[in-house]
Amino acid sequence: MPEPDIDQQIADVIGDATKAITSLLATAGMVAGDKLQDTVDELNLGVALFRHSPDALLVVRGDGTVMIINAEAERLTGYGREIRGTNIGLLVPAALRARHEKLRHEYTAAPVVREMGAGQRDSLRLLRKDGTEIPVWIKLAPAESLSGKAYIIAAVRPKLGP
Repeated sequence: MPEPDIDQQIADVIGDATKAITSLLATAGMVAGDKLQDTVDELNLGVALFRHSPDALLVVRGDGTVMIINAEAERLTGYGREIRGTNIGLLVPAALRARHEKLRHEYTAAPVVREMGAGQRDSLRLLRKDGTEIPVWIKLAPAESLSGKAYIIAAVRPKLGP
């Protein structure tokens, strides 16, 4: 069965979150009205920020599986939605994959917001679908879903100039 498109997945998540928030507000004896609408607006804003970010954004599970990428990540990597469900190592040049895998495991054990490759930023390269490599800046941040699942957000920018 084909996987639903990202817009449907996002709509499903927002729908589930809205139901959960409505239930929590009702349980707490609060009037849902404006508070619920504010929460839904915030969820929609979060989705819009992700989708339209000027940075390439990738959401990755701790095991390295790419979950979601935004339009800028699709443009930068050359991959469309077909990259979802694959390992992030696909975007790492072959000579660096083993080291990247080790460092990814270390990061997931103690995730913090930080630049990737601190002290060696000139060596960060992204392997595009067409086989070309480009120098990039990457910043990592841990994230947790409403259900408690841990993810890594990678913000990627092409490195321009010297």
